[in-house]
Formats: sequence, C-alpha cells, structure tokens
Amino acid sequence: MVMILLDAIILVALLKFVNEDDMNFGAAIIIAIVAAIGIGVLVSLLAESLGMAALVIGGLGGALGVGAAVSAIYGVEIRRAFLIGGLFAVLHIAISIALFMMFE
Repeated sequence: MVMILLDAIILVALLKFVNEDDMNFGAAIIIAIVAAIGIGVLVSLLAESLGMAALVIGGLGGALGVGAAVSAIYGVEIRRAFLIGGLFAVLHIAISIALFMMFE
C-alpha cells in the first residue's frame, strides 16, 4: 500500500515537472495501481526464465503502459508521456528493490 502511494506521488511529481499542468491525484493513483500490478506480474512471470533481464523487460512494459495511459488520460504529447513512463518505471523498480532489501 505504501508503494502505491509512493508511485502515485512520483507520477504526479513527474507530470507536474514535465508537463507543468495541475493533475488529478485520483487518476494518478489508478495509473499507479495498474502500473505496479503490471510491472510486478511481468517481472514475476519472466523472472524464472530470464533472471535479472526480467527487471528490464518488466520495466519496459511498465513504461509503455504508463506512457500510453498518461497520454490518453492527461493529453500529454507522446514523447513526453513515454519519458514520464520510463522515469516512472525506473523509479518504481529502484524503490521496490530498496524497500525489499530494507525489510528483508
């Protein structure tokens, strides 16, 4: 639950920084929930066969999904939306690994 809140805060901050518009926090929470579940499922399904490469593939899949959602929901231009998606995926994976190592 904490990770989803952090994801939503990161997404709103990235949207504010890149697009410079006021964004709806509720839609950011929905995108963050779907992205967190999507990245987690991709990584867990691919981890057995690909190992650490599953993080990269899961991150790319998550970045594409977040970029498409940001472009569709907020009307951000495609290039900026996928930049937001890529940064979001990198930060999501980094924070997930940090929290996993901290609580293990």
